[in-house]
Amino acid sequence: MALAPDVSSGFYHRSSEIKQLQKWIINEECRVVALLGIPGIGKTALAAKVVQEIKGQFDRVIWRSLNQNTPLDSLLGTLGVKSIRELVQSLQPQPSLIIFDG
Repeated sequence: MALAPDVSSGFYHRSSEIKQLQKWIINEECRVVALLGIPGIGKTALAAKVVQEIKGQFDRVIWRSLNQNTPLDSLLGTLGVKSIRELVQSLQPQPSLIIFDG
C-alpha cells in the first residue's frame, strides 16, 4: 500500500463515516464502494484511514492512484495482468481490497 497517503496522525471528525465504510466492506461484504464528492473534501484521506484500519482482514491490498488519462492497459500492467478477466481470476483465491484513487 505504498501509494496510499499517510494518515497515521491528525485525522479527526470522520468516525461515523469510517465505521459505516468498515461495516459495508467487512460486515456486509460490499464488492464496490464509491466515495464521491467535490475535490478537496478528504475522500482520499478517508479511504486511506479506513484501509489502514481494516487491511488486516485482507490477504492483498492494492492502492492505485489514477487520473482521467490513465489507460486501462497501463493500469492492468501495474497490477501484473493483461485483462480484466485475468485480474478477477488472480484475486479470487484470496481476500483482496483494491482502491482506485482519483
